[in-house]
Amino acid sequence: MAAFTPIFAPSGSRPRSQFFTAVKANFIRDAFPLQTWVAIGALLQSAVEVVSAQIPGSTAPAHNPVVVIKLAARSNHPLGVFHPHMRKISTFFRDMIKDLDEHSEQYDYLGACSYLANERATANEVMILAYFRTYEGLHKWTHEQGGVHREAWSYWNNDIMGRSKAKEGRLFSVMHEVYQVPARKWESIFVNYHPTGLGATTYKIGVEGQTKWASPLVDASRGLLGSSKGRMALSEGNDHETFGDGPLVSGKV
Repeated sequence: MAAFTPIFAPSGSRPRSQFFTAVKANFIRDAFPLQTWVAIGALLQSAVEVVSAQIPGSTAPAHNPVVVIKLAARSNHPLGVFHPHMRKISTFFRDMIKDLDEHSEQYDYLGACSYLANERATANEVMILAYFRTYEGLHKWTHEQGGVHREAWSYWNNDIMGRSKAKEGRLFSVMHEVYQVPARKWESIFVNYHPTGLGATTYKIGVEGQTKWASPLVDASRGLLGSSKGRMALSEGNDHETFGDGPLVSGKV
């Protein structure tokens, strides 16, 4: 079976995580900084309407496992995001992704993006969604002595939730969830969508003796990647899913 058709050519250097493309004023406002993705969106629209994220170089869908971690924080303090603790937490979020970008191979890191949850009228939750090749890589990063995550961990335990500060500390919230997803147990589809989530990760590959960094986005407008089961290597992709009386996704524009 031939390799999938990539959407973007590999880059000679590792791109920064998508986390850094968003304007961080989204901590205090609900807006979408669309200008960041205008060029990429135009390229996708003019080339392929339907794409999927697949590990570069693989010839079978969802060929490798993937590890996902969600990191989130929220301030319930009257000062909201302007409280020094939240400013410090947001700095830790930034520094953690910067650290992962700079040591991606050491920690099997693939990429990250950020989201803003606005279920509440106030006290919005900011979340980082990060991807790793292995759980071992993620665990190594989170427990690295002297690392940024350990520093953030200590700050939470001592400066925010310490015994003398626990009452105020209850006004701040953090969480994480980790998912270790086996091969053939995940899939993705993007229709006229900018690269995000697994589609915004980056993979180191060898091209004609040179090290390159590749996007996982491939053409999914036809063939094996044409259905959810196909994208998980559970069918030949010809079991077209429908919603009502029409196709869930269409082909090229």
